[in-house]
Amino acid sequence: MGVKQQHLPLDRGWSNLYSSWNLAFVSTYQDNLMFYAELLNPVTLGTYHHTEGLYLFPCVIAVYTHLLYVKSMAAAATTLDYSV
Repeated sequence: MGVKQQHLPLDRGWSNLYSSWNLAFVSTYQDNLMFYAELLNPVTLGTYHHTEGLYLFPCVIAVYTHLLYVKSMAAAATTLDYSV
């Protein structure tokens, strides 16, 4: 299984700026620690500094994983109790 490399038209400076904007944006959320974990994980932040073109794919995978976590926590909170 490989990782698709996509070369963005902007350089690493844009990726750093985008990441810092995302961190500032999610800092107002109630569960912001989970968003920080998604945005600051080594796969998302570490790979594009070493290999050009590896920012978008790990970021998309991290966002997808985070969305699955949020949806599963919401589903667990709204389960029906049939023990009446």
